[in-house]
Amino acid sequence: MHNPLSDRRRPGASKVFLLLVLWGVCCQNPLVAHSAMENPYRRLVLGDPESPWRIQADEVTYHQARKEYQASGHVVIRQEDKTLSADKIIFSMETMMASADGNVVLKFGEDVLTAKRMELDIKNEKGVFYEGEIFLAENHFYLKGDRIEQKERYVYAAENAWLTSCDADDPAWRISGKKLDVTLNGYGYIRHGALWAKKVPVFYTPFFLFPVKLDRQSGLLIPKIGFSRRKGFEFDQPLYWAINDSSDMTLYENYLQKRGNKIGMEYRYALDGRSKGVLMADFLNDLEIDDGTPRSTDNWGYDHDVWDRSNSDRYWVRTKQDQAFDGGFTAKLDLDLVSDQDYLLEFLDGHSGYHASQKYFKDNFGRILDSYEDPTRVSRFNLNKNGSAYSLNADLKWYDNVIARKYLDEDTTLQQLPRVTLSTLKRQISKSPFSWNMNSEYTYFYSEDGTNGHRMDVHPRMYFSRYRNRYFTFEPSAGLDETVWRTDKFQDHPLEHGKDRTAFRHQYDLKLDFASELYKVYPAENNQSRAFRHTLIPRLVYEYVPRTDQEDLPWFESLDDEINRIQKKNSVAFQLTQFVTSRSVNLKDTPKPAPDGSPGVPVPQYHQLLRLDLKQGLDIDEARENGRPVLPLDAEMELICTDFFSIWADAQYSYYENAFLTRNMELKWQDDRGDRFHFSYRFTDDLIESLYTEIGVRLSDVIFVYADNERNLLDTRTLETKVGVLYDAPCWALDVRVKDNADDRRIEFIVNLKGLGEIGTN
Repeated sequence: MHNPLSDRRRPGASKVFLLLVLWGVCCQNPLVAHSAMENPYRRLVLGDPESPWRIQADEVTYHQARKEYQASGHVVIRQEDKTLSADKIIFSMETMMASADGNVVLKFGEDVLTAKRMELDIKNEKGVFYEGEIFLAENHFYLKGDRIEQKERYVYAAENAWLTSCDADDPAWRISGKKLDVTLNGYGYIRHGALWAKKVPVFYTPFFLFPVKLDRQSGLLIPKIGFSRRKGFEFDQPLYWAINDSSDMTLYENYLQKRGNKIGMEYRYALDGRSKGVLMADFLNDLEIDDGTPRSTDNWGYDHDVWDRSNSDRYWVRTKQDQAFDGGFTAKLDLDLVSDQDYLLEFLDGHSGYHASQKYFKDNFGRILDSYEDPTRVSRFNLNKNGSAYSLNADLKWYDNVIARKYLDEDTTLQQLPRVTLSTLKRQISKSPFSWNMNSEYTYFYSEDGTNGHRMDVHPRMYFSRYRNRYFTFEPSAGLDETVWRTDKFQDHPLEHGKDRTAFRHQYDLKLDFASELYKVYPAENNQSRAFRHTLIPRLVYEYVPRTDQEDLPWFESLDDEINRIQKKNSVAFQLTQFVTSRSVNLKDTPKPAPDGSPGVPVPQYHQLLRLDLKQGLDIDEARENGRPVLPLDAEMELICTDFFSIWADAQYSYYENAFLTRNMELKWQDDRGDRFHFSYRFTDDLIESLYTEIGVRLSDVIFVYADNERNLLDTRTLETKVGVLYDAPCWALDVRVKDNADDRRIEFIVNLKGLGEIGTN
C-alpha cells in the first residue's frame, strides 16, 4: 500500500528528521512528529526541557521503504551553544547514518567546523568531513584537510592537512603535513610537516607536536635549535609527561655537538594551594675540560677566577618545595647543588638554564637562587609556625663552597645544623604601662676544618610606654642578653690545650625611643573623590651597650651576626620619615545598600606616592676618643608617580671622608604602548660600581626595537650588550637580537608562531 506521505513535501518536515537525529544521538526520546506539520520557522523542543534542541528547515521528504528522511533548505539545529547547519541533510533510521551536503557548519561555542560534505555514524559517534576546516578558539588554531575523520568523540585525523593561527585566507605562516592527528583538550601530531612562509617552504620536520587545549597531555614539546662557538650545533628536545592530576614531569635531551649530551628533568607537583614543589636536575659528561693547559683554558675556561675546571662529570640539582601541616606548621625546602664554579655561567640560557630556573622559582615560590657568579650555593630547610603572640622558626642551612670543596686543603665553611629561633610579640603586662617581648636562638655550628659547637642566646626586653598625647610617644626599654657556648672543637686549638668547652656572656642594653606623627590632608582641587595625605614621623633614639671582654669566647669564622660579637654602642640617632599617600574613591563602584537599608559606602583606594627616610647618628664614645662623633648619613627614597613610573634610591655618606660609601638608584618607566626605560646604578666603596641601562621603543603596531647594556665601571669592562628588533604580527613574530659579552658573541633569530611556540636559532 502506497503511503500518501512518501513523496509529499511538507514545510517544516525537517524538524521531524532532525528530531530523529537528536533522538538517536543524544536523547533517546520518542519523537513528537505531529508538530512538524506546522509553520516551517516554528521551533520545536525535544529532550531535556532545561537544555532543549531547536530545529528549522524549509522542507523534508520521507521514503518509507528506505526509512530515510531528506531535509533541505536552510537546515539548522541548535542546542545552547551548539549549532549544525547545511543545505541538505539525509538520515537513515535503519543504519543510523546521516550525511550533510553543502555549506556544512558545525559550531560548539566559539569553535567552528566547516566542510563541503559530511558523513556521520550517529550510533558510534564517528564521522568524515570532506574539504573541512576546524577553528579552535582557545588556541586560535585553524586546521584544514582534504578529508577529516572523527575517530572518536574528541579525536580527529586529517589528510593533506595544514594548520595556522592566522585569520587570513592566505596566512602568513602555516605548517602542512600529509597526515594530522589531533585530540581536543590534548595535542596535535603532524607527520612529514613543512613550515611555510606564505607560499614558500622554509623548514621541514618529520614530526611536529602542538597543544590543542590547555588541559595537560603527555608528548613532545617544541625543540630549541642553536649554534655557538663553545657548544657547536645544539638541539634541545623536551618531552612532557602528565603523570596524574597533581604532578607532571618534563624530560630534556640536549645534544651539544662539541660537549656531549646534557640530559635534564623537571618534576612538579601541587597537592593544594599551600603544598607544592619542583625538583630540577641536569647532568653532562663533558667532552671538553679546562685542565690548565693554554689551549684548554683559552677555549673552555673562564677568567673570573684562577681555578681550572678539570671535571668532566657536571651537574646541577635544585629544588624548592612548600608543605603545609596540621597545627599551623609550614615547611620550606631549598636545595642548590652544582658540580663546579662555572657550570651556571656555561648554561645560563635554554629550557633548563639558570635564567629559566630563576624565573620559575620567583614566579611560583617567591624565592630566588643565589647569583650564578656566586661559588657558594645555599641549601636550606625551614620549619615555621606563627602563633597569635609568637613566631617559631627552625632552619637547617648548608653552604656549599664549590671552590673550597674542589680545590682547597681545608674547608672552614660554617654550617648551621640547626638554627632555631623563638620570638614573641610585644605584649602589655595586665593594664600597666609595661610590656615585654623576647628573642631567643639556639644554633649548632659545624665546620669540617673550623670551630664546631652549640650556642644558645636569650634576649628578653622590658618596655615602659608613656603616651603624652596622640602626637607624641616616649618609650624607654631595657634588655638582658644571656649567651652560652658549648664547644666541641676549636679551630687550631684542640680542647686539651687549654680551651674551655663551656663559656658564658652576660650583657645588658638600654634604649630610649621618642617618636611623633604629624599629618595633614589636602583635598584635590575640583575633585571631591580624591585627596592627598602628607605624614611626617620624626624619631629620636638613644642606645647604650657597654663594652664587654669577649676575647676568650668562641669565635666562628665567617659568621656575621650580632650575637657572634656584641659591639659596644653609645649613640643617638635622629630619623625623619615622610610619606605622601593618595586617597581616591570610585563613585561608580558604590556598593549595594546594606541589609538594614543604609546606603552603601564606596571603599577608598590608597596609593603610596612618596617615601623619604633620613637617618643621622652620633657616636658619643667616638666623640670622646677620636673627636669624630658623626656617623654616616643614611638616606632612602621611593617615588611612585604613576603606575608607569617609579624611582628608588639610597645612599650612605661619610662626612669625614667627604665621599659616598654606598649609592644606588633604580628608575623604571613604561607606558601603555609598551615603550620602556630602565636605569640601574650600584656603588659600594672599593667593591662594586656597575651600570645597567635598558630601553625599548615601539616604532609601530608591529615593530619594537630594544637594547640593554651592563657595564662594570670599576674596571671599565662591558659585561654584556644586547640590541634587538621585534616584528610582532597578529599571528607570528620575529625577534632578531645581537648579544656580545666577554666570553661569547652571537646572533639569535627567534620565530614565534603564536599559539604554537618558538622556533629559534642563535
